[in-house]
Amino acid sequence: MVQFPQMAAGLAGNPALKLQLDAQVGFLGALSLRTVDTLQRVTQLNMQLARELVGDSFAACHEVLDCQDPSQVAAVAMRRLQPSGEHLVHYQHGLFSVMAEAQAKLPSPVPAQRGRAAGPG
Repeated sequence: MVQFPQMAAGLAGNPALKLQLDAQVGFLGALSLRTVDTLQRVTQLNMQLARELVGDSFAACHEVLDCQDPSQVAAVAMRRLQPSGEHLVHYQHGLFSVMAEAQAKLPSPVPAQRGRAAGPG
């Protein structure tokens, strides 16, 4: 750990400042952990959506290639859009859920110290 003699002397002489800095560091640590957790969950949602959409695309390609009549291609393609749309709706609900939970679990910021004794007026 890097030591800063002037800062250490200032903190030793001012316990309120040390408490405030400790509280701010704790807040930033908790905020960082919550952010990483939220990003991990969003990434999992993105990966799941990507897997589902790729699977839907392969299934649609197979069905289109199996069509004997060219007039069936459009009908098959339109029918295969529905599962992808359902996956997108599911993704949207999951994303809103993750964001709402992240917002609800945000750590509260450290209040600034006010109301210090005023000097002679």
